[in-house]
Amino acid sequence: NVYVKGGKSTKPRKVLILDPNGEYRQYKTISPEHVIIFSAHPKVEVRRVIPFRPNGQVKEPSEIYEDLAIMLRDFRGGLLVIEDTSLLIGDSIKLETVGKFWTTRHRNADIILHFQYLGKAGNPKLLSSTSYIRIHKTIDDVDRHENKFEDRYEIVKLAYNIVNQDYEKATTEGQPI
Repeated sequence: NVYVKGGKSTKPRKVLILDPNGEYRQYKTISPEHVIIFSAHPKVEVRRVIPFRPNGQVKEPSEIYEDLAIMLRDFRGGLLVIEDTSLLIGDSIKLETVGKFWTTRHRNADIILHFQYLGKAGNPKLLSSTSYIRIHKTIDDVDRHENKFEDRYEIVKLAYNIVNQDYEKATTEGQPI
């Protein structure tokens, strides 16, 4: 929300979300073919691309991946949020896709990749161009993925432990998370 509204020293910027699970229903949808127009338009707002064909049928993962490719190619001047990245890239990520992420960063766009599993976020190809890692409660153990995070392992482990400790405290004390 701060991204769209701007701040003291930052101007407002657009947000585009790839929403394969329908989690961002409060925002208007946009067709991937219109992303280039959305980027060029002066209005600052949040839009989302959803995984449905015009006839209402759910798209195949390969079609959602094509939508992602269009978004990476055409979006500029804002924040690109890729929800449930694991759904799109599976257990391995093509070097071509990593290249598209890097190229998008050079087009005045920030990117947030959401992973459902910690191990998926530990992809060395992606980590090489990652500035921040934000961890939420997950079911997989960070120790299983020590070799994936290499020089970042200690800080990832610390964050993982803090998240789990806070989660445990909240659930045992009945506090909202």
